[in-house]
Amino acid sequence: MPRYRIRIVRAESAERLVDAKDEQAAVEKVQQELERPYSYFGRWERLSTDIEVLEAVARIPAGATAPDGGPLLLSVKDAAKHLGVSYGLLYEMINRGEVPHVRLGKRILISRENLKSFIEENTRTSRS
Repeated sequence: MPRYRIRIVRAESAERLVDAKDEQAAVEKVQQELERPYSYFGRWERLSTDIEVLEAVARIPAGATAPDGGPLLLSVKDAAKHLGVSYGLLYEMINRGEVPHVRLGKRILISRENLKSFIEENTRTSRS
């Protein structure tokens, strides 16, 4: 099931009696009340509501796996095993920008698709 980013613009109005020395002080008092996360201002009357779909956002299900049942993202160590190179060499290739990767905090992960693309882009044939 896809996710959708939605923007909601809602106009509401409310009336309230405010004790203050002048108009400016009354306005400031109401602004302070509205800035509180759970302010109570009384009964609101909805004037209009506009809902706009901004975009569809792809969702990767929790615990998503590749068709063969393995994880979608591999650690550098696991990716290096799949490529048949040392993980030190793979880190060097990542730092040079040769292998696309994902950073999650301090972890570097490589998608199976990026590994396949890397192999395809770097596969050479030689003529005898």
